[in-house]
Amino acid sequence: NVKDFLKKINRPPEHFINFLSHQLDTEVTQKTKSLSNGLILIGKHKKAKIEPLIQKYMNEFVICKYCNSYKTKIKRDDTIRKYVFNCKDCSSSYSL
Repeated sequence: NVKDFLKKINRPPEHFINFLSHQLDTEVTQKTKSLSNGLILIGKHKKAKIEPLIQKYMNEFVICKYCNSYKTKIKRDDTIRKYVFNCKDCSSSYSL
């Protein structure tokens, strides 16, 4: 489920895992390197708490803030040690 979601939104698993870990203030790990078995969230977390976080992730890191397109990508730029957001529709680019 997580693997398919990240593939559809074209995001690296590490970025999503770090986001969830910081938002939930808990450890989040992968069951396998391929994410085929999903994620492990340490502690009890209800679905009602996770769904808004996924929406927040989509708004902050997937949807372009200029044209509202979903055709975007992020890539880690080691020279500035940040992720760079690129939109395929409006060609905007900014650091996250």
